[in-house]
Amino acid sequence: MIKKLFEEEFEEVVFFSNPRTNLECIIAVHSTKRGPALGGCRFWHYSSYEDALIDVLRLAKGMTYKAAAAGLDLGGGKSVIIKNPSVNYSRRELMRSFGECVNKLQGRYITAEDMGTTTDDMDVISEVTPFVRGCGKVKGDPSPFTAKGVFYAIQVGFRLLFGSEDVSGKTIAIQGLGAVGLKLAKILADSGSYVIGTDVSSEAVERAHEQINGIKIVSPEEIYKVDADCFSPCAGGAILNSSTIPLLKAKLVAGAANNQISSPECFELFKQKGILYAPDFLINCGGLIKVASESLDVSDTEDWINQKLLSIKEKLLWVFEEHIKSGKSTEQLAIQLAQSELA
Repeated sequence: MIKKLFEEEFEEVVFFSNPRTNLECIIAVHSTKRGPALGGCRFWHYSSYEDALIDVLRLAKGMTYKAAAAGLDLGGGKSVIIKNPSVNYSRRELMRSFGECVNKLQGRYITAEDMGTTTDDMDVISEVTPFVRGCGKVKGDPSPFTAKGVFYAIQVGFRLLFGSEDVSGKTIAIQGLGAVGLKLAKILADSGSYVIGTDVSSEAVERAHEQINGIKIVSPEEIYKVDADCFSPCAGGAILNSSTIPLLKAKLVAGAANNQISSPECFELFKQKGILYAPDFLINCGGLIKVASESLDVSDTEDWINQKLLSIKEKLLWVFEEHIKSGKSTEQLAIQLAQSELA
């Protein structure tokens, strides 16, 4: 693992613990070449410390590419608070304790919400450090902007596959109905799409039934197999693999989840099945753009965010068209685009 840190040019990876609050966390700074490393804090249960480290490293590196591809003056970083199911946490004290750790990096890393954390948590963290974004009391929830970016990506994919960006009458299978997945489902349903969804949380499924007219819910195992025009992963990572890709009937994969691909071999499977894959770090950057806007003095924040999202739409179109012409994987082309920005 230490060799991996050097090979992939991580600037800094710090492990923190605080026995008083039962905090165990890792902060990974991949790059500050374009600016401070901005990336969310994930509060999650991992089966081992190694799994937590692997996750935070993959996420931090992805944030470097995400910020660069979006043209933001930010670097890439991420953090994970390791959740122990047998511990009764004081959530407030845990978040304050984590904020103190963030503060020790003196602005090289800026945190925000992610899986398992909320805007309320960011409010608590802001009590002990200025290096936090996405606070509910200040700017609100970034997830609608992530959902909007994924919606734009689906439109671009449909333009190439079906000759039109119109999503009405099309079927979209959404894996994960959390903060982003639920908002994406609503945008699609309001635009006339048929939405099929799934989530491991019964509460999330209940919210989806309440808020999305006509949504169909299937089991987590069945979501891969449904007849759909687009499969949209909006939950955990590494769900696209040699077992799941052969099950897909959709010709487009475009979702908000980070690190969806389990291995490079997946791109050959996409090619064999004629599936167009929208690289996750390129299309799920809406939340990052929203959070980045908090540090900028822009007269019309929402318009600025939307212009950034529309530029991502154009970059994705270039990636898709270049993929069709050259045969290179869409992931490879998106990384090439991000690396050109880093250079």
